[in-house]
Amino acid sequence: MSEARSGINVSETELKNMDGYISPLIKNGQSVHHIMASHPDQFSYCEKSVYTYVKLKLLGVQFRDMPRMARIKPRKDKSIEHKVDKHCRIGQTYADYQQLLRNNPDTTFVEMDSVIDSIGGKVLLLILFFNCSLMLAFLRDRNTSQSVMDVFDGLFDTLGEETFKKTLSGTAW
Repeated sequence: MSEARSGINVSETELKNMDGYISPLIKNGQSVHHIMASHPDQFSYCEKSVYTYVKLKLLGVQFRDMPRMARIKPRKDKSIEHKVDKHCRIGQTYADYQQLLRNNPDTTFVEMDSVIDSIGGKVLLLILFFNCSLMLAFLRDRNTSQSVMDVFDGLFDTLGEETFKKTLSGTAW
């Protein structure tokens, strides 16, 4: 089934006929939509197919020959850098946190959160030390787990191993 959907669905002869008819009209300044709408009996394929053939450079025209297509910016690649397994959040809900506070009233806690202004923009990483009302804020370029690890690596390098462990365990306060 996948082989039937791969490649182009046009013969070499049809492609040459399409190129001979469409390319001069596009170079003359007409849009693909206008060409297809003006001559519906000439074509047995859709506009999207023509744009695909132009993109694959199978026709004698390019996107720069089409004024509107030359102005449209290519879409950004939204590849995901790192996905976190959702099973790691078991026992990590706010209700679990409240239960932990009730069960351990004399324990000091350090809380961490992210403040997001806009998706894809800069993000603040907040670290709150409850027992001394201290909040640290770190500006990150993106909201990824790697950027959080980079902040903690920087803290480790700055504070040293001993102070880092005491500070985040709450025993230094």
